[in-house]
Amino acid sequence: MDEKRTKTTNECPEILSSLVSALTQMTDCYKQLGFGEKRYREMLSYLGADEEIIKIARRANSGL
Repeated sequence: MDEKRTKTTNECPEILSSLVSALTQMTDCYKQLGFGEKRYREMLSYLGADEEIIKIARRANSGL
């Protein structure tokens, strides 16, 4: 159990980095298409993102 927990803990920064990168790319696409934040939030919700993911996305992409 401890081995699995350590592995998951060690992978978290990499996973979060990948998530922020993907959200940044999605935001750039949405900006180029002319969509605003409301539409962006709807898309994240449709993908199953909860409020915490949306907060991370907004912090990472504060220009939207």
